[in-house]
Amino acid sequence: GSPHIIDGRLSPMDTLVTLNAHILHHILTGRIGIKQFADLALAYSRYMPEIDRNELAGLLERLSLTRWTALLHSVLVRLTGISPELLPIAPQAPQRHTDRLFDMIMRDGSFGNGKRLRLAGIPSRILLLVRYCPRECAARYLYLATGMIKKLSNSNK
Repeated sequence: GSPHIIDGRLSPMDTLVTLNAHILHHILTGRIGIKQFADLALAYSRYMPEIDRNELAGLLERLSLTRWTALLHSVLVRLTGISPELLPIAPQAPQRHTDRLFDMIMRDGSFGNGKRLRLAGIPSRILLLVRYCPRECAARYLYLATGMIKKLSNSNK
């Protein structure tokens, strides 16, 4: 069997990476909820005793998620009170960046409250997140821009 699937489930390490990436996806789209952070904190509490911290940090580095994860962990500690010792990457983002991401999460509320990410909110989101996950930001916002261009061109027909 695959080392990534154990008894029909993702391995603990893959579960943590998936939760991390899933939160990033929701941050980029403006649809995030506090529950996702609680889920990640619980998963770290449950799985970190069984995982090689350096191996997980190395995997996050290979995925180019180290900087993002440092910011994520800074907010995770603030939101949940999880001990930084349980985290594979130190929560060391500058306080102003932690505060900005925290504010975005609070503003987005419960998965965006059914609202789409407002165009007005995109620039501040990009300015913060492009520092931490530039490839993911570029891909996400290129996808959004392409959709807007298609919509505009279809409305002009």
